[in-house]
Amino acid sequence: MSHLLAQKGDEIKGAKQAAEAGAAKGQQVGAAGAAGERNTVKGNLNMAVEIINNCFNLDAPKSVQKIGLFKLQCLLPDYKLLYPLYVDVLIQTDDEIKQIILSDQPIKEGEEIFYGFGNGSFNYKLKSDLKNFDNMLMANSLIDLIIQYGYDSLSKE
Repeated sequence: MSHLLAQKGDEIKGAKQAAEAGAAKGQQVGAAGAAGERNTVKGNLNMAVEIINNCFNLDAPKSVQKIGLFKLQCLLPDYKLLYPLYVDVLIQTDDEIKQIILSDQPIKEGEEIFYGFGNGSFNYKLKSDLKNFDNMLMANSLIDLIIQYGYDSLSKE
């Protein structure tokens, strides 16, 4: 995932250099690279959401998906546009992970889940809180996915 962030950082630097070169020549650059928006809170939030969309999706490694399902929960109340992606990844993940995420039983102290990426990597303390979910947005996202994929039901065949 760090290689994706580094790549994104290079893209941002390249866009900044292009914007500066365009400004020096008196040219207008596209909205994402516009001088007025690249350092604004809105511009930075848009880039953060774009990074999430690029790193957390159905094509991402399963380990990234699992950690993302836990770590992105706290962002859902403020970034409702992440619900369709979140629900799409959630319905494709292992039943064990779904059970942990959607359980109304609080994780007790000492029963936390730790997840790591192989040998020399970080351990992530994973916990779930149903208070982070908007039931209507979850249901709407689920309905949209059922229609998009043409499912007759959600049961496994």
